[in-house]
Amino acid sequence: MPLTIAFIVSIFIAGIVRVMLLHVMTRLSFAAGSDISVDIYRKTLYQKYSVHMESNSSELINGISRKASMSIGVIRSSLTIVSSTIMLIGVLAALFAINLKITLIMFFGFGFIYLSVISFTRNKLSKGGQLIADKSTLMVKSLQEGLGGIRDVLIDGSQQFYCQIYRNADFKLRIAVGDNAIISGSPRFIIEAIGLIIIVIIAYFMSNS
Repeated sequence: MPLTIAFIVSIFIAGIVRVMLLHVMTRLSFAAGSDISVDIYRKTLYQKYSVHMESNSSELINGISRKASMSIGVIRSSLTIVSSTIMLIGVLAALFAINLKITLIMFFGFGFIYLSVISFTRNKLSKGGQLIADKSTLMVKSLQEGLGGIRDVLIDGSQQFYCQIYRNADFKLRIAVGDNAIISGSPRFIIEAIGLIIIVIIAYFMSNS
């Protein structure tokens, strides 16, 4: 019993630490992404007028705001899905080989826990998605106004004004995207912690019987 309790406590602490680590890493990466995006926009605004005349403003806007972030997100999500699928198949195969009855009970139990966690986070993800859409629109509008009227911007020296508008929209956008990433990534650690606790409890009662 003491070892069982100690193991459950260690699993619980490990789950909390992993969620906190996910939170810190996600916030740090998206904050860094915001700084990079603002720096690119600033350097673009300070280019000579002849450079802007040779460039397509739509391509500049897409390059600054979307393509890099979308590519990184797609690659990360794809790798996560592949690795998780391989792990799931291996674990289920091993469990079915060891004990079919308990595996089926745990499979449906995990399914219920997973659906409960997903239903809880769905509303938060929906609100975050709406915020992301609003801030994306505001950010693109700032890019269009700054780059579309670049002659007036260069004459007036108002680069910093447009940079500030862009920074405000971009930072809130990155934070919203980061929060959604945290919310969508946390259930895995929560379910892992609950699942391991259930496994320990089942193992304890089986060993006594």
